[in-house]
Amino acid sequence: MPRQIRTKILTVILATSLGTLVLLSVVGMLSILDMRRLTLLHSDRLGNTAARESQAALEAQAQNQLLMLARDRAALADEKFGAIQNQTRMTADIATQIYTHKDRYAPVFIDYLRPGQAGELIPHVATAAGVSIARHRDEIYLAANIGDILRQVTVLDMDVEASYIGTESGFSIIIEKDAPFMENDYDARTRSW
Repeated sequence: MPRQIRTKILTVILATSLGTLVLLSVVGMLSILDMRRLTLLHSDRLGNTAARESQAALEAQAQNQLLMLARDRAALADEKFGAIQNQTRMTADIATQIYTHKDRYAPVFIDYLRPGQAGELIPHVATAAGVSIARHRDEIYLAANIGDILRQVTVLDMDVEASYIGTESGFSIIIEKDAPFMENDYDARTRSW
């Protein structure tokens, strides 16, 4: 009998130990699963926060780079407009000299642009409707002295496609890089400038 009691006690102890072990295992597993869930939750939050902060930083960097590019382009445009302004003043000053000191300049033959001459940087004349070369021949041939200056402006400045002066008499002296910039009925007098 004592052996049976001992076996029973041992069985109860083993059953209790096994139950406790199973219970502790279940509690441990639940704890591990809960820790995993919390870890994933915090990991997602950290990842989302990092993604938002990275996106904001990248957007700020891109905005700064675009701003710097815009400033550089604006400075380049200002420089080019300044150069065009200087070229325009120089051309106007030379045209004024030509008109003021007519006796210093020999007449220069100039005519309308002929087919096949486009893109040859040949000074030519364009007249407004109703204006003829014959009627203004002396003034046109005098004003044609500006042709070399217009050619230099057009050749030296890669961004200038055409240079011209327009007169109160209704004709223009023109140099163009490519196709005709203006037709023969162009009237510079109608421009606001």
